[in-house]
Amino acid sequence: MEADSTTGQNSGKNYHWVILGVLLGSQVFMSMGAYAWGPLAPFLQDSLNLSLTEIGLITAALYMASVVVSIPAGFTVDRFGSRVNLLICLGVMGVAMMLMGLVNSYALLIAFTAFAGIGYGMINPVAAKGITQWFSTRLRATAMGIRQAGVTIGGAIGGVLLTVLAQAYDWHVAVMVVGAVMLVMVVVSFIFYKESFAKVPAATPTTSNSQSQIPPQQKLGFRSLVTERNLLLIAVIFMLLAMGQSSVGAFLVLYLNNEVVSFPVVLAGTCFTTAMIAGGVGRVGWGVVSDRLLGGKRKEVLLITCVIAICGSVGAAFLTEGVPQWLPFLVAIILGISYLGFQGVGVAFIVEISGPAMAGKATGLVVTVAWIGIVLGAPIFGAIAGNVGYFWGWIMLAATSGIAALLCLFLKEETLIKD
Repeated sequence: MEADSTTGQNSGKNYHWVILGVLLGSQVFMSMGAYAWGPLAPFLQDSLNLSLTEIGLITAALYMASVVVSIPAGFTVDRFGSRVNLLICLGVMGVAMMLMGLVNSYALLIAFTAFAGIGYGMINPVAAKGITQWFSTRLRATAMGIRQAGVTIGGAIGGVLLTVLAQAYDWHVAVMVVGAVMLVMVVVSFIFYKESFAKVPAATPTTSNSQSQIPPQQKLGFRSLVTERNLLLIAVIFMLLAMGQSSVGAFLVLYLNNEVVSFPVVLAGTCFTTAMIAGGVGRVGWGVVSDRLLGGKRKEVLLITCVIAICGSVGAAFLTEGVPQWLPFLVAIILGISYLGFQGVGVAFIVEISGPAMAGKATGLVVTVAWIGIVLGAPIFGAIAGNVGYFWGWIMLAATSGIAALLCLFLKEETLIKD
């Protein structure tokens, strides 16, 4: 697929990999900012004297702003294209992170974190639109998984880099470094990212279940998206799993560093990085499993990740001081590959239901619902952990993952759109 002639040059038949590289790099740096609060939590507690609930509210502020902007971002991406919106979201979040490095007030930290969330809320519709334009369904889930792996790659890098920078200097320097690299990525994206206006071939539906038929994608309007059964189920499944995603991101380091498990902070940060790497492997790996081993089926992969999430949450609940050092790393891998690894396949499912013309709006709709789970997850987990103990926080996540698994059973075998 080639870029439109209005770009003034032929981008070449393999330029879609350059596009994926730009989207991956953008996601990596933005996710370093989004997941900064887990690795930095011990330093923020000492510097600003914060409670566990207040730590959870930092993540909630970022994702609350992301929720508000997600659907409008979907409309602007479909209207104005992914390139200009990519530049905006990187610029907004980069500036916000730079400003965070200048404050010593919890209120201002929350305010600038919400500002950063406006940028972060735009990246999913941008990436969904770009990948839908540049990749056919034969590779789309894999491409989505690779791009989504940027979330956990960024978290993994941040888990080490931010901890080291905060120990060597302080947390202000750490967040300013993250903001600076996002602004560099604005320049890179301006140079290399291009829109593709090539016509998407007509869809030919193939059905793995004769009773499951999705209406022709070209006829779907936004009202039809809101009432599409599979799309709504996926949105709720995303929301429930997102509660675990935000809780792991915000509290895994604190949990392993507290008196229950008693890991040193650097070792706890390394465990966090391990979870993020596992999530990245999951995002790519589940896409490959879905595309290559299961013939494009998405439902089965979502169900498997829900079951694994239950196992990881229960395993985390029973960690205690004196357990073998490898065991928390194993639990982190299980948490990462499930809570942080399901998103690529899920987003591929979303765009296949909505079709390329509605990919931005559909992704914005689902992300809006999903990020409600992120907004609620970390504060609820923090409140439970602070009042009745971490054990019950993890059990709560196991329960929400169990509900998500049950909902997966009600998904129809999807009709995939082959283009």
